[in-house]
Amino acid sequence: MKDAYILKYSYMDWLVIKLRPIRKYSLPQYFLNMDYLESKSLYLSSNPKKFVMLLQFLTYAQPLEFKTDFLGDTPYRMVNFRIDHFLKFQDPTIKSTNYYKLKKARLFFEELQNRTFLMSFSNTKFQRLVGIPKVKIFKSKKLKCWMATIWLVQDLFHYKYPFLLPDLFRCKISKDEFDVAFEVLKIYSSVSLEKKFLIKEFLSSYRISNQRITNMKRTFIQLVKVFEEHDLIEPNYKIISDGYHHSVEELTIHNISEGFFLYEKLSI
Repeated sequence: MKDAYILKYSYMDWLVIKLRPIRKYSLPQYFLNMDYLESKSLYLSSNPKKFVMLLQFLTYAQPLEFKTDFLGDTPYRMVNFRIDHFLKFQDPTIKSTNYYKLKKARLFFEELQNRTFLMSFSNTKFQRLVGIPKVKIFKSKKLKCWMATIWLVQDLFHYKYPFLLPDLFRCKISKDEFDVAFEVLKIYSSVSLEKKFLIKEFLSSYRISNQRITNMKRTFIQLVKVFEEHDLIEPNYKIISDGYHHSVEELTIHNISEGFFLYEKLSI
């Protein structure tokens, strides 16, 4: 906690950014490679579900067999796969005959080509570029299923992402659970080691029953425990109460009503 306290100041951000890609990870079975997210990001304001689906697809595509081709001097990876296999990767409980999900997945992959919602990358900063220049969706007569052939810029698989996080979206979850999980993803994927969750402010945008509010608070706490299990955060918390910050040993649905702080563990 002492190191996190020293590194949390803004003038140490450069050091935190340099250290993150070389940290020691306890690799989760299902994970998402993440870069820094900001509230002004197009994805955060327009379509978080497509953003999460893109992250899941990059994880799915990583071990697939591929061919390499070039566009100018830029190498691209071509992968070929069954769309229902990707859906099964997303949610092991899904039925292969779920035509609604298959249709949504086909539309998603068709939208990937040359879309500006893709974020580009360099070794120091994400910018915009076309990371997926070509997508081909077709029905295989031999396999009797929908297939996809997609070209992805090779650097997507070599870029040193600063965060490797458990996939909080795998398997079927409710809309409220998704919203909480995405808020956790957004807040955690920030430059500062100190993660500030403004629960009261977050929940103020919902007109829902007290029971649903309680359930959303409980989901926040459950996801904190997931991060603890993967050794991603320090075992110390602070809560916000009447505008003041207090250290606590445990987060509860009552003491997080205004907000709370987590501290990223930066083990090298």
